Amino acid sequence: MLGENPDLAAITANLGQTFEVEQNTYKPFPCGIVVHPIIDGCITLATTHDVMAKSVARVVLRVNPLVLELTARKTPATTAEAKLSLYHSAAAAIVARRITEREYEEDFVADPDVLSLRTRVEAIADPGIREDEADIVVELRNGRSLHHHVEHALGSAQRPMSDVEIEAKFRERC
Repeated sequence: MLGENPDLAAITANLGQTFEVEQNTYKPFPCGIVVHPIIDGCITLATTHDVMAKSVARVVLRVNPLVLELTARKTPATTAEAKLSLYHSAAAAIVARRITEREYEEDFVADPDVLSLRTRVEAIADPGIREDEADIVVELRNGRSLHHHVEHALGSAQRPMSDVEIEAKFRERC
């Protein structure tokens, strides 16, 4: 009853039959959720193809326009800025092959390999891409091109984290 025009029929529809709490998911990465598909794809490419930061000529990300609107910080210097930087998150995911709180600490944000790779990350707004989707191309210096499309980010309702992944996430914090 706090909104101006509450819809009581919508609030009480399927009461006792539908439980919205069952739609809750866990966030796998400690940053803005719109960056999750980018991280997911960059980790996949880095681990699957053993990509080293120095071998990367360019990273091209096709993302929903909202992602650029919220996270287009090219040169973050602090933890808070890095958590809202698609450029840092992509570079850090390739360098570290994971994203935890550690990859947003200021010394990691200032790591020379991360800084260098961050300058080679490009983002293109594509309204045909959903907010939980990303298309990633990593172009290597040897001319090879690696591609990965993230249909739904890890941790989304369509691709929830497994119990093992959730446990690993929380153990990382201990």
